Amino acid sequence: MKRVLIADDDQALVRALAIRCAALGVAAEPSPDGLHAVQHIERFPPDLVILDVNMPADGIGVCERLRRDGRWRALPVIVITGRADAALAARCRALGAACVVKGPRLWSELEPLLRQRLGLASGVAGAPGA
Repeated sequence: MKRVLIADDDQALVRALAIRCAALGVAAEPSPDGLHAVQHIERFPPDLVILDVNMPADGIGVCERLRRDGRWRALPVIVITGRADAALAARCRALGAACVVKGPRLWSELEPLLRQRLGLASGVAGAPGA
């Protein structure tokens, strides 16, 4: 079973995303902040990481750290953010990460990225939004 680490300090969102991931047959592992996420990745490498921009030990900093470490350079990363920001999206692309804005379309944008990066069959799972 594929495993996704979801690092976000909004535990309600983490639970909602974990439910959606489970519907795809993906195990979701929560992380409350960036430091915990890095420690978790070191001990239990996931197949993909979802990082919130605005959490303690921010997601962009974690993504930069992963890209500097040869062991995690190819680890798929999706950054989620509460603001639509062209500069942030460009920074994510430069780091090889996808960037998705939180809101009513979060799951509809996140699901295809998960399917693509985890090699899952395409299809529709769950209800819209997250």
